[in-house]
Amino acid sequence: METVKHYLTMGLLFISLFTVALFSLELFEGRKISTTLYVGLNNGGFSLMLVLSLLLGFVIFLFIFLPLTFILDKFLPSFLIKLIVFSAIGCLGGIGVFNMMYGFQGGYLITEYDLNINSSILIFGLAGLSYALFGHHLKKRTQSSKKCSTS
Repeated sequence: METVKHYLTMGLLFISLFTVALFSLELFEGRKISTTLYVGLNNGGFSLMLVLSLLLGFVIFLFIFLPLTFILDKFLPSFLIKLIVFSAIGCLGGIGVFNMMYGFQGGYLITEYDLNINSSILIFGLAGLSYALFGHHLKKRTQSSKKCSTS
């Protein structure tokens, strides 16, 4: 039961971090876009972005981060490796999200509004780092509560 609770908590954490990272990216880069072709926070797309980020976060967690977290927890208990892996995946995910949000129409928005992909890499890399740190803290807390209950 504790394992299910742990991974449900990690899922909620991931979806929250992904949503915050997506909105942060939109605040840093999307606010530069002033065309009506792009529906962002400036053009009243808050609820659309919220729903899509929650759904996309759930799908990414379910198919990528849940299996990866489970495998790393089982076979690679090193905290440092988890930090590196989740941060790197966050950075790569930041590249994908940036291209998904702003790279359509041949990258017109990126070149026309001078959008910087480095902010996306940094934001999503920090989200991956936060995911690893919180997961480590949660696991230590769970293990210490098990020790206290068996004593």
